[in-house]
Amino acid sequence: MTQLASTHRIKRIEVTGGFLIGLNLEFDAGLNCLIGPRGTGKSTVLELLRYALGIMPGREGDPLRRRIQSIIDSNLDGGRIEVTIETKEGLTYVVSRASGEDPVLLDDEHKPVQGSVKIQQLFSADIYSQNQIENIAETPHYQLDLIDRFEEENLQQNRLRIEGTMRELKANATQISPLFIEKEGIDTALMQLDLIKEKLKAYTVTEGQDADAINKAHAVKALRDRETKAVRHATEALQSQSDQIRALMGRVEAKTAGVFSEDILSGPNGKSLTDQVAKIRSAVQQSEAALRNASMLLDEAAGELLSFTSVLDQAHVPQELAFRTLIEKQQQSQAKSTERAKLEKQQNDLLFKKARLDEIVVALKILHEQRDELLARLSDERDCRFALRSQVGGKLNERLMPHIKVSVEQNADQQVYRDFLEQNLKGAGIQQRKVAALISAAISPEELGGLVKEQDASTLAKRGGINPQQAASVLRALGNAECLMNLQVLDMEDLPNIELCDNGIYKSSTELSTGQKCTAILPILMFERANPLLIDQPEDNLDNRFVFEAIVASVNAAKETRQLIFVTHNPNIPVLGDAEKVVVMQSDGRTGRIKVIGDVDSCRQDVVDLLEGGAEAFRKRSEKYGVPS
Repeated sequence: MTQLASTHRIKRIEVTGGFLIGLNLEFDAGLNCLIGPRGTGKSTVLELLRYALGIMPGREGDPLRRRIQSIIDSNLDGGRIEVTIETKEGLTYVVSRASGEDPVLLDDEHKPVQGSVKIQQLFSADIYSQNQIENIAETPHYQLDLIDRFEEENLQQNRLRIEGTMRELKANATQISPLFIEKEGIDTALMQLDLIKEKLKAYTVTEGQDADAINKAHAVKALRDRETKAVRHATEALQSQSDQIRALMGRVEAKTAGVFSEDILSGPNGKSLTDQVAKIRSAVQQSEAALRNASMLLDEAAGELLSFTSVLDQAHVPQELAFRTLIEKQQQSQAKSTERAKLEKQQNDLLFKKARLDEIVVALKILHEQRDELLARLSDERDCRFALRSQVGGKLNERLMPHIKVSVEQNADQQVYRDFLEQNLKGAGIQQRKVAALISAAISPEELGGLVKEQDASTLAKRGGINPQQAASVLRALGNAECLMNLQVLDMEDLPNIELCDNGIYKSSTELSTGQKCTAILPILMFERANPLLIDQPEDNLDNRFVFEAIVASVNAAKETRQLIFVTHNPNIPVLGDAEKVVVMQSDGRTGRIKVIGDVDSCRQDVVDLLEGGAEAFRKRSEKYGVPS
């Protein structure tokens, strides 16, 4: 048995139920080959390993993922899998997973691992199903996933940092949006302020012996109105805050302790759960008391203000009577005085709005400064992600060039950007698809966001290759705060390009023949890593000469540094790869099972019969070719 240092290893798989019921298969640390007729469960072994370890291919909703899930469902048929693994640190675990359930992580004594440790945090494997290699060559985001596996840990940390920053940006946006909407409303209302001030000038008394007294009395009357509004505004603010705090009360109880029903608390884990419920209720009670106290303090302050309102009203009464007495002396001024008082109330309302606007402007300035810092951090993290991927490309090129070349272009996948623009330009009265394609090809989301903020239609038209009318429509369509903030955080994926040198010309993997696609991708899969490599029929679509000259050589090099588990129908791989373990599968149509297991020599007859077509076929081919058997 080959011994590998500092690598993950799959030691054993056991299956209870389904097509492979009773399977108990131990793997070698080197090259393991599963052979046998079609329909004996060879591929199912790999897919069950994949399922147990929680390593599904592609992304949510991908056809490949759905197809493999269907294979697992039909072949496991309600059964259970146990996979024994050894981490690169030398620790042994058992992963147990039943059909339709989450994986359960056990220690080497079959006891549940304490805490919230996930298998993905401890162990990983590179698993590729039949035809998946071709899918990788054809699909950019599969290629990106492949590249990312070489910097799995660093990119995972990077991904967590990006997600954290995105959450902060989302929280920041939820604060900015209502303030921006409120500001727009106040800006519209304040357009009337100058007009009202001009009107009030016309009502200012400039003649008569009581002119100064009348003007002063109106000023004091306006002040009384502002006093009343200020007290009312503060009272409403206190009451509103108190109401919001009270609305929080009782929610946590229902969402936490309330979900533990009587049957749960009386079940086999009832004692420990009851203890947890008691702690929850204690914490809830303390927090409820704190909320109740905060609400009461605000209510008391609001109550005092309400009481003070009557005091203030009483103080205003004689002052208002004095004002009326003064005005009534000037009978010709009474009608004007009434209109003047109405305008002064309107002015006071707007002055309160203006004061609120000043608060909003300060708050938005702070929030936008915070947002700029978060956006800079997000940009740095995305640059870090690209740098890690570029490093992977460099390492692969050192080993694989000149035959294979790998590169990564930053922010090159424009599809998300185009879709965003198309969606937000609907109803703008322009050809949104054409305009979206032109803008996304010429201007980055960050640059476009700047042009929208500056309302720079001229530069947008020139840079985007659109006419001034279209540019103006784009700025209007994208100008609202929510749309602009969504534009700022758009993530245009990096795009990899894997190329194969064909007679001195590099061709992208998406343009290659089926065989060439596998030729371009397989060497990358075989690259040195700590993870086990599992491939279903790596020889698919490859001619035997390439399998002999390239794949076998790669297998012999790779098995010195990582565990290999292959399903194969090609004799070159187990024989010339000198497989440490050959597993011969058979089936009676209802279940698949192991027929024989051993090294190449002990399984020689099955290798000849299954992979060469039998000894007679092998002999006749040798005679035909004039090559001694």
